[in-house]
Amino acid sequence: MSALRGWFQGNGDLKPYGLSQLWEQLVRVIVILAGTYLIIEVLHQNYIQAVYVSVAAAFFGAVFSYGYLLVRLIRQRRGAPAVAASTEKPSVSQLGKTLLMISYESIPFVIVGSGITLCQLVDQLFFKQILVGSLHLSAGYTQYLYTIFSANPNKITTVVISLAMAVSESSLPLISGKLSSVKTSYKSIEKLITDNLKLLLVTLLPMVIMISALSYPIYGVFFNFDNLGAHYLVYNVIQSFVLGLGIDVLTLMQSLRMSKLATVTLLVGLGVKLLLQWPLVYALQGLGAIIATTIAFGIVILMGLHFICRYYRLHLRELWSIVRLNLIFAVILLAATFLLSHLLTAVASKILALLLAAVLG
Repeated sequence: MSALRGWFQGNGDLKPYGLSQLWEQLVRVIVILAGTYLIIEVLHQNYIQAVYVSVAAAFFGAVFSYGYLLVRLIRQRRGAPAVAASTEKPSVSQLGKTLLMISYESIPFVIVGSGITLCQLVDQLFFKQILVGSLHLSAGYTQYLYTIFSANPNKITTVVISLAMAVSESSLPLISGKLSSVKTSYKSIEKLITDNLKLLLVTLLPMVIMISALSYPIYGVFFNFDNLGAHYLVYNVIQSFVLGLGIDVLTLMQSLRMSKLATVTLLVGLGVKLLLQWPLVYALQGLGAIIATTIAFGIVILMGLHFICRYYRLHLRELWSIVRLNLIFAVILLAATFLLSHLLTAVASKILALLLAAVLG
């Protein structure tokens, strides 16, 4: 699947590359939720069976993504013979050097691509130990907190972050291609970087605001009607915006041939996450873990932009119109949800909650 994505990306066809990532995450989340519901509520099986399905959901998402890419590839086969005829046939020695080069160059991409997963791993490893070992909370309550601050919201925020990554990673060949061209001016690269950030804000900000405003019915549709769970979803979706922006900045650094700096920047962020994890979780429990991740990736964003600004002038003022419009949008939504607060919190049916979220959305 990754090889097929690389084929489309390398040939400048970025739509299949981006959409395949969205389909992968969407199908994965659907299989997790539908499969778990079917096994627990319909078939009345053990929750362990539901965990098996949830783990296997990543496989189904990947298969669907692969199928989508394969269909797109078959449709393009008419132009493939002409491309193949004009391509120089590599020798065995060239192939060996190419594979070694790819292996070496891929290391920073693998590390940066694993950044969010590594942050989640820190929560998974240390959250229970801090709450049970230091705060002496019960294992059951700790599990409940972990579920509502991490496990459940991740099903929703993963799609948001995947959209951000699809947008940001699609810019790699565009910027890399500009850098490879002798005639390219700095201004054209700077415009591409600014356009990338604009597109990310246009995509992410409205989603973050809408999910935050409608957190109670959305959380109820996917899981159960829980005020604390909806509360944590708001913080999680704000965190997902910071994570998406952080991954975007790191991806920009990679496309600008700053792969080593991008890796170092991410490692600094992970170090900050590790340092802040114990004191913040001890003080604020689930919210503390979210804040630790947000601060860590906030530092990643600032460091990344600092390194980029050393060589390229970023027109960040151009982003203000998008931010301003979304601030107005947020105020209107907050006013609307305040007026409808009784209706939003009184709903107890998943169908009604879905309709309410759909209409307001």
